[in-house]
Amino acid sequence: MAGSALQWFHWMYTTAQLTSWPEFARALEVRFGPSSCIDFEVTLLKLKQPSTLEAFMEEFAALSTRTTGLSQSNLLNCFISGVKDEIHRELLLLRPQNFQEAMGMAKVVRDKLEATKSYPSKFVPTKLPTSAPLALEKLPSLPSRLPPSAKRLTPAEMAARREKGLCFNCEEKFSPGHRCKGKHLLYIVRNDDDGD
Repeated sequence: MAGSALQWFHWMYTTAQLTSWPEFARALEVRFGPSSCIDFEVTLLKLKQPSTLEAFMEEFAALSTRTTGLSQSNLLNCFISGVKDEIHRELLLLRPQNFQEAMGMAKVVRDKLEATKSYPSKFVPTKLPTSAPLALEKLPSLPSRLPPSAKRLTPAEMAARREKGLCFNCEEKFSPGHRCKGKHLLYIVRNDDDGD
């Protein structure tokens, strides 16, 4: 003891007000404890884990020592319902038998959850360094209508060119491996009315 608690103890001792341990505990609670209007059982039932598991366990232990009449089963249920949701779910699956076992399991679950949070949950590919952004070459879209310069060969014209040995696209003679000098767009129309 130190400070005002030590001074109070010396005063109680020198004035012979301390006759038994229960009287000392009661006097200590009256002097330094909270107001007698606080219902510790209700506070314990409403207690939720604010931040760390250790802070919750300390607060839970402090409140549970001030309650009377709660069974071990009730204390266990209060503890399990007060921890954070991810720990709560795991404890329900593990089914601890008593309060001490629940505290130990809660620490193990917390450590497991922290370990899994330290690993990335999704694969994130690393970006490759590039000197300049890649420019996609824009491909020309196919026209919906025939352009005015497009040549449309009829079956008769195709037959005439074939007889003369001319290329369908240019005015040169056709031979295997022939390549047209100019670029042409050719549409071949198939006539299905011939009774094929």
